[in-house]
Amino acid sequence: MKNGIAVLCAATLLLHAQQQPPFALVVLRGDNAQNNIKKGRATKQVVEVRDRNNKPVAGVLLTFSLPKTGASGTFVDGSQLATVTTDTAGQASVTVQPNSVAGTYQIDVSGNVAGSPVNGKITQTNVAAAAGMSGATVGILAAVAAGAAVGIGLAVAGNGSSSSSPSTPPGVRIGVGSGVSVTAPR
Repeated sequence: MKNGIAVLCAATLLLHAQQQPPFALVVLRGDNAQNNIKKGRATKQVVEVRDRNNKPVAGVLLTFSLPKTGASGTFVDGSQLATVTTDTAGQASVTVQPNSVAGTYQIDVSGNVAGSPVNGKITQTNVAAAAGMSGATVGILAAVAAGAAVGIGLAVAGNGSSSSSPSTPPGVRIGVGSGVSVTAPR
């Protein structure tokens, strides 16, 4: 009976080992990333090849392939195909410059380790997001708005006098089409 259980356990372990691929490709950086095509910034994709024991595998030649049409991009050399060898940490990286087409696409990654294929995909999305305002732009707009509010307040307060001509306080000039200008009093 004990021999039968031992044989069954060994067969189960062997079957499990055969079902598990000997090598895996793990995406470390770049999967499900969004690329702002208006800014056109390049992004770095990083993958790692691991063996069955989850240890990194160095020296694996990997091919990264981008779609030829639609949402896609190019590698730094302008091509849509790049070949990279994993380093001592089992990692390989490529830099992708998105094209101007919005949409989702996949970077195919493939290689071969000791006769066993290793494959994976990195999903990317090119989005046409509007460029945001910089902190300096927001600060300038806030200062202009504050200056306008002070100027209007002073102008309204100055109009409470009994004189028939409206007065603008010194240092505040408000003109049509020219925005608000704050100058030193004379």
